[in-house]
Amino acid sequence: MMETRRASRVFVLYGEPVSYDTESSSVSSLERMVGGRIKGDAWDGYIDFSEPEDPDTVKMVNSGNTGVGEISYDPGLRFSRSVGKSSMEIAMLSENRIPGIADAVLFPRENEVAGMMHSLRNLGIKASIYGGGTSVTGGLSPGSGQHFVSIDASHLKSFSMHGRIAVVGGGMTGFDAESEAEKLGLTLGFFPESFMHSTVGGWVSSMASGQESNRYGDIEDIVLGVELVRSDGTITDPVTPRSSTGITARSIALGSEGRNGIISKVYMKTSSKPARRKYASFIFRSFRDAIDSLSRLESFPDVLRVSDSLETELALSEAGNGLLKRVLERYLNLRGFSKGCIAVVIDSGDSYRQIDDRAARIVSAPAKIWERTRYERPLIANLLWKSGLVVDTLETSVSWDKAYDLYEGVNSEFRDILSSEGIRGIIMSHMSHQYREGCCLYFTFMLNTAKRTEHLKLARDRIVSSFLRNGGSISHHHGIGTQLSGYVDSTHRNLMNILADPVLL
Repeated sequence: MMETRRASRVFVLYGEPVSYDTESSSVSSLERMVGGRIKGDAWDGYIDFSEPEDPDTVKMVNSGNTGVGEISYDPGLRFSRSVGKSSMEIAMLSENRIPGIADAVLFPRENEVAGMMHSLRNLGIKASIYGGGTSVTGGLSPGSGQHFVSIDASHLKSFSMHGRIAVVGGGMTGFDAESEAEKLGLTLGFFPESFMHSTVGGWVSSMASGQESNRYGDIEDIVLGVELVRSDGTITDPVTPRSSTGITARSIALGSEGRNGIISKVYMKTSSKPARRKYASFIFRSFRDAIDSLSRLESFPDVLRVSDSLETELALSEAGNGLLKRVLERYLNLRGFSKGCIAVVIDSGDSYRQIDDRAARIVSAPAKIWERTRYERPLIANLLWKSGLVVDTLETSVSWDKAYDLYEGVNSEFRDILSSEGIRGIIMSHMSHQYREGCCLYFTFMLNTAKRTEHLKLARDRIVSSFLRNGGSISHHHGIGTQLSGYVDSTHRNLMNILADPVLL
């Protein structure tokens, strides 16, 4: 007979359950664009959850000698370790549609991981891996009807140095790892928007990219090797600057999304912190002009983030109604940039000077404001969800010659969705990473609809299909997970399945 556990109240939005205050002018702009009030009280972001435990799984965990000293059956903890932060999950939860929840949460320490994986395989127990919980691809829960346990990596947080190579526990958050490096005057150089919560192992498994990738590279450029614990043994790369040994733990772990093993350690390059940091802001006449101009640069600033005209409008509205905003708007109108696209630049060198003859330079304040608030941006989405709106992001990588056509194609698809479905919404974009061959385009869209999951699924499908049709990738740095796996061709899917550990979902 199943025993019903006590009910729990769980916060399912991003970060901690704190309020996010934004300027009233910004709220007014959003209300006008999406056709609804942004008041923040339609939903508080919590789910009331009560889940029965499965006696068979629990019995196997308890009697199977998994070798893990810390195991929890708390329903709230099990729930929080089984859902990520994807908009599809949040939309379903807001409609009280509960996914499959872990039967238990295991907290292995470093010396327990190998034995635990071996035991789970012998017991026939499936598992998922939980790092920082910031996944936006639906990778934490296998869905309803599947029994599994969650492996929480929070105890895997060691940090040491081998010369200039940092050896970081896979469960260590980016913030904590960077803090350790900073004590030595060094930096890991990896700063994703989820920096405060995401883990180093999560960066590797999602093949992530940091906001300063133009200087330090993407995660595959920073990671030298990993220790990957599988149910059939542990694969460890040597702590060296490079190795020519065919398949490595690093190559199996990158982009594995928690299916190929537990990333217990990551060997990372470190860099000296730059002696200076320069800030600049520019305005391009149009997004097409920005793409064309930046494609011609020989090198790129550490951070170069270019917003389209709609995102620029919202960025300026966040500046409030102060003197700086009024002077800036007047200047842009006089120069003919009233519908322009803002670019914020942070650089430790002089690459940003190449932009001077391609755009109008303005005050550096927007770049400094962006840096100060860059880890708070997801909290704006919390405000929108609480107001009853649907908000999501999708990103792609595309070559320079196809970038503007892809941008226009996505916007055309989105306008068609709004028209055919009779709903209100907006879509905006920015370019957040640059390469000699192309760039990353990042789209944010909002929908004002009562059919949350239905219209969100439709929008996501049409946008990703437009990516592929216009020469873009499925994703640039979020990964695939369960929600985008259907767009992966069968050959790649078969290869992924071959590498997957039989224990991990």
